Order: sequence, then C-alpha cells, then structure tokens
Amino acid sequence: MAEKIRLLFLYLLGFPKSLYLNFRYLPLRQAIQFPIIVSHKTSFRGTGQVQIDHPSFACLKIGFGTTEVNDFRNQRTIVRLSGLMQVQGSCRIGAACKLHIKGNLHIGDRVNLTGASTIICHHKINLGEAVLVSWEVLIMDTDQHSIYDASQKRINEDAAIFIHSKVWIGARATILKGVEVGPHNVIGAHSLVSRSFEETQQILAGNPARVVKKAIEWD
Repeated sequence: MAEKIRLLFLYLLGFPKSLYLNFRYLPLRQAIQFPIIVSHKTSFRGTGQVQIDHPSFACLKIGFGTTEVNDFRNQRTIVRLSGLMQVQGSCRIGAACKLHIKGNLHIGDRVNLTGASTIICHHKINLGEAVLVSWEVLIMDTDQHSIYDASQKRINEDAAIFIHSKVWIGARATILKGVEVGPHNVIGAHSLVSRSFEETQQILAGNPARVVKKAIEWD
C-alpha cells in the first residue's frame, strides 16, 4: 500500500509535464487517453514527433523507478527529440535514462529500459518486443564525429541497429552502429557488441563480444 501511495504521489507531481507532453506531441484523440506519463524529474523537449501505435492510459512511462546504481531523488531523465520516437505498445524508460533522438527510434511492446541507460539515435534504432535493457547500457548508431579519408570522403557513416525480440542486455554493455542481434539472446555485462549476431538463443559476452553459450532460454 505504501508503494502505491508513493507512486501516486509521483504521478501527481509529474502531472503538469505529462499533460503538456500528451497534447504537445500526440493528436487530440490519443492525447485524451493520456498514454504518456512522466516524472517531475524528466526533461523532455524538442521539435520531433512521438508516435504511439496502440495508445492506452500510461502505456509509456518515463523517468520512474530506481536501481542499485542510481537514485531517483538526485538524477534526471533526459529526452531530446528532433527525430521520430515510435512506440508500439507499453514501454518503461527508467529514471536517469538519456535519449537523444535525431533519427528514427522504434520501441516494441513491453520494452523496459532500466535506470541510467543511454540511447543515441542519429539514423535508426529498433528495439523489438520484450527487450530488457539493464542499467548504464549505451546504444548508439553513430560515432558522433565524422572521419574522412585523404580524398575527404567520410568513412564512418551512421548505421542502423536492430535488436530483435526478447533480448536481455546486461549492465554497462555497449552496442555500436550497424549491429543486429537476433531474438532470445543475452548480452553479458560490460560487453562491447560491435558486430552482428543474427542467430537466436545465445549468450554473447566479452570485449569484443563473442558467443560463449548456445541453446539457452531466459525469463
């Protein structure tokens, strides 16, 4: 009961921001359903678009929850949106997460970003259904700075990332541009994923990541 009261109090504190975001980014017929709920410690701004494919009350929660490594009281959640944020169903973006969206970020149903994770999307990032992102994960489809060869041709173009359904990404893992991860895989903590692993039911771990176990299941 105490936890429910605490959550209700936090929802009320964030109500003015939630109200503004729903009517700022969604068409009226969706906004009145109040699908976006944000905490009062969330900074969400930009001229981009939010698209919710199957809107329902509070299906997109941003800035709530704590983990062992971040403190809701002292950390902000930041969303900077100049591209498209497309949400397929229910989604939770935890406290202290940082999202910088210049391209197209697609978030599948039942995706959970735990606290203090960062997504930098300049081109395209696709998170499939039931993807679980642990704390302090970094996913980025860009190098942020351009690199040119002797003829002044850029050699590090942005490249899309595809994380298929039910992938568990361990704490402090990094996923770089151009990567595709097949469904039902697990990415170990502190792993660096710089190439694609399209097969399913594997544990990927290491720097750089490699397959360390096959034929696994997780829940």
